[in-house]
Amino acid sequence: MYRRGVRALACRAVVLAALVLALAPVRAQDADGPELALGGDVIFDGHITYAIERFFGDAPGPALRELLAETTPALSRADLAIVNLETPVGPRTHERGPEHDAPTFAAPPELLDALAQAGVDALTVANNHAYDQGVAGLASTLEHTARARLPAIGAGRDLDDAARAIVLDARGHRIAIAAFSEGTNRRVRDGDPDAPRIAIASDERIDASVRAARRDADFVVVSLHWTSPLDDRPTRTMQRFARVAADAGADLVYAHGPHQPAPAGRITTSDGRVVPVLWSLGNLVAVMDVDDDRVHAPEPSVRDAIVARVRTRRSDHGRLEVASIASDAYWIATPQRAWWSDPTSAMVRPLSLRAELARIARAACGPRCDRYAASYRARERMLASLLGAETPVESASPELASTTPIARPRSAPRIEHEPPTIPPELARGVALRIEFPHDGAVESSVDRAQIRAIADLLLADRSLRVEIVARPARTERAGIALQRAHRARGLVAILGPSRARFTLRDAPPAATASITLRVSR
Repeated sequence: MYRRGVRALACRAVVLAALVLALAPVRAQDADGPELALGGDVIFDGHITYAIERFFGDAPGPALRELLAETTPALSRADLAIVNLETPVGPRTHERGPEHDAPTFAAPPELLDALAQAGVDALTVANNHAYDQGVAGLASTLEHTARARLPAIGAGRDLDDAARAIVLDARGHRIAIAAFSEGTNRRVRDGDPDAPRIAIASDERIDASVRAARRDADFVVVSLHWTSPLDDRPTRTMQRFARVAADAGADLVYAHGPHQPAPAGRITTSDGRVVPVLWSLGNLVAVMDVDDDRVHAPEPSVRDAIVARVRTRRSDHGRLEVASIASDAYWIATPQRAWWSDPTSAMVRPLSLRAELARIARAACGPRCDRYAASYRARERMLASLLGAETPVESASPELASTTPIARPRSAPRIEHEPPTIPPELARGVALRIEFPHDGAVESSVDRAQIRAIADLLLADRSLRVEIVARPARTERAGIALQRAHRARGLVAILGPSRARFTLRDAPPAATASITLRVSR
């Protein structure tokens, strides 16, 4: 009896040991959660269209795969890869015009196939270009993304549906992603109940979406698209939206829109969690008119591209949390350097800095190549430091915390107290400090502080109206003044005020060109 009991205990011990050994790898694997890959803006503009037509004719598929070839390794090795689709998918029905002075985009459905083949699992579509081809363009985008089996995050039947997070599976974990845009370039009519919408950021909308997502997910990601410029540090609005998302339960906040990478930060929430904030990932695919020699400059550029690799782990509380954030760095350029022995086309694309350094090393092509190699290494270090430079975001001040949530940045609520006094110089007419090249309608320099001050005044009182008077130089062509007035209006309106509140007027030529703004009720 005793021996039988000993044998039984021994058998149980062996079985228990076997179970422990079998479960140990599972627990270790479970402690390491899924890896996310996050990319910035994917913009299908005229330069890409031209390159495809020139080098590939009517077959965009191979061209688009080539466009994304060097980002494919980073995107495809992640458990979940998300990029911001900042272009409608479908036919082009709207062009840039005098009543809409921002660029308009449209992409063929083949772009979605190329993104999926590159490893992209989902797209955020809540951004300022979502309505470039009108509400019908957004509907077309949603139809094509559904066919491509790429979830479109941040759009839906109405604003509430658009704000609802989408939950995706990554290695057996439930990852919720919600996406919001600070604003849009085009207004949409609210009268059509069947028209789709994108999620416009507001405190209440972000808070409700994140709290609902947190109940059903292991990890919550919030994507924010900025329409305001990001200069030395995030604006108050950016900080407020990010803090609302973090306090509501987001585990990671990331953003895009300013078109160049910015330093990361972190927010300590009211319950003591530390939430990483990637203030801007910049572009991923975009062709912007910046000299390629900027690769030798020390600061971030619109040609810099990042794929942020976010590793997660199981926390002591059973939820996933961010374990580390690293980056794969790219420079958007044409593959026509001395170290490219046989470039397939002159198509601009994100080029992996690591792959470029390997190509240069193999080519051994002399001092000029050595200069590029040094610049590529410097850019790799600089971009890596942006994601590692976690500058804390200060707690919301009473002024910030009590700010009335803006349901739509371009239609701020009317204030109830005494309207602000119009500064006398604005009532008389102040010369806007915007410089334009001779005979050009795109500014060469802007006093952003002055533009922001004017926008803040208009947001504070919706009864204010603005007249912009543009005067050309005598040697400039006809019509340039009105084009500049449109551009000046756009620079103010992108910060929030409705374009409908502006009146544009050109004036007779003078010795020098000028832009004057008058504010009245």
